[in-house]
This record gives sequence, structure tokens and C-alpha cells, in this order.
Amino acid sequence: MNPFLFSQPGDKVLFVLICLALIAIALLVLAFVTRKRPRGRDQYLPKPLLTPNEKEFFGRLRRAVPEYAIQSQVCMGALMEGRHSSGKHLRTRARFSQKIVDYALLDDNLDVVLLIELDDRTHDPVKDVARDSMTDAAGYRTLRIESRAKPPVADLRAQILKAIKQAKRKPRRYAPA
Repeated sequence: MNPFLFSQPGDKVLFVLICLALIAIALLVLAFVTRKRPRGRDQYLPKPLLTPNEKEFFGRLRRAVPEYAIQSQVCMGALMEGRHSSGKHLRTRARFSQKIVDYALLDDNLDVVLLIELDDRTHDPVKDVARDSMTDAAGYRTLRIESRAKPPVADLRAQILKAIKQAKRKPRRYAPA
């Protein structure tokens, strides 16, 4: 045996501690590699497109402006594109692409003339301002209707037609980069 291997009094203890540490690391690696992964399958379940409140409002909306086509649950990524001066377009697009607009009113050419948001208790006014500034920058006017108000069809029509007239500009047509 090498006379220098355990020449100091604490060498054996240090050697044992290092061996235990290496065994513990090996056991952790083994546990990580052989861990059980979930054996189940992903499930894809249907859900209603609109809540009962949104369905009721949709009916009033159709009666209020029958001359317009109405799309519900429109992805903002279908309404706008994102561009950034530094070329980081995906980062800009990620700010809005997964957000949903409650309703879009379309004219006979299927151009969006107005976006409508049905504001209920789940809406955050601070986030709504940010959303509206994005859609406004893209050229869309957003009309916000308080869900609890449930305006009669005639009042709803008046609000919508006024908002369409107040629209600052028509949305810009899509222009590829």
C-alpha cells in the first residue's frame, strides 16, 4: 500500500465523504434518467365558442346591424401584422397574436369596419387600453360595450353607427414586407 495515500489523520474521513458524494450524485443522475414519465395521452376537448352572455349579445348585435357580417372570437393575429424597426417582427407579433377580439363587423367587401369588445368583470381596463392602442395603430376602431348594461337593440345600433362614423381612418390594406 502507498505510504502517502492516507498520511494525514483526516484523509480517510475526507476520502469516505468524497466517495459518498460521488455515490449520491450517481444516484441522482440515475433517478433523473429513469424517472417515470406520465403515461397518459393528451386530450383535446371541445368547448363552447361563446359564453351564454356572448351568445345573447351576438343575437342583439345581429338585430342591431343586419347590414353587416359579424365574426366572433377573431384572433388579433388575423387582423394585424407586427413589424419592428430593428427587424424583430416575431417579438412584436407575439404581443398580440394570441389575443382575441370579441366581435368584428365586416362590410360587403368583408373589410373590417369596427371591432366590438363586450366588457365584463374579466376585462382589465389597463390591458384594454394597451390592446386598443395596438388595434388603433393598425387602423381599427374599437367600441367597448359594458356587458351589464345590455343596451336595447336601437341603442346598440346608434352606438355602432356613431362609432363607425367616428373611425379616424380605414384600416390599411395588407402590404407584404
